[in-house]
Amino acid sequence: MAQLASAQEFSARDIYRSFRADRNVALHRILRRLPDRFIAALAEGLEQADVITPGQLFAGERGGCAVGVTLRILYPKYRGRRLLFGRRLRRSVIRLRRGLAREVSHLYALEEVFDRSVLLLQQHFADVPPEAVAEATAHWIAGEARTELVLREMSSDWLTRIVSDRPPPGAPVLAPA
Repeated sequence: MAQLASAQEFSARDIYRSFRADRNVALHRILRRLPDRFIAALAEGLEQADVITPGQLFAGERGGCAVGVTLRILYPKYRGRRLLFGRRLRRSVIRLRRGLAREVSHLYALEEVFDRSVLLLQQHFADVPPEAVAEATAHWIAGEARTELVLREMSSDWLTRIVSDRPPPGAPVLAPA
């Protein structure tokens, strides 16, 4: 386990590579199915959140889980704490916005992957405050969301042209004259 002097030193770089690779399989499968505006809002929301809390849709003024911070960017009316009888609500996107969850079917899956990733990392880095681990996880996922947006912007035509211009395997290569 990693031994860190303080929570301020813990960042997304401290999340071990094999964990990121394993979780990226599920994360990118979900990100590929989300609309661009949700991915952009996810990255922005995770980077601007004041509190990252797995299993809680909304927390603090700009925080919550991955889906909660995304919804706050897309729908500003979701600003502020959600309290009921003096207790914070622990709600899923399915319970809050059933129509939205049906329309963008992979929001619940994103919620699950994010929450599970944070909880697994908090168990692994037990010597680091849970909120520092949650914040590092949020920054890692925000980076992956931005990567997905860049990949979408890239045209795959350039790769097709390069591959089609290459001679077939085993063909003699002619030197330029």
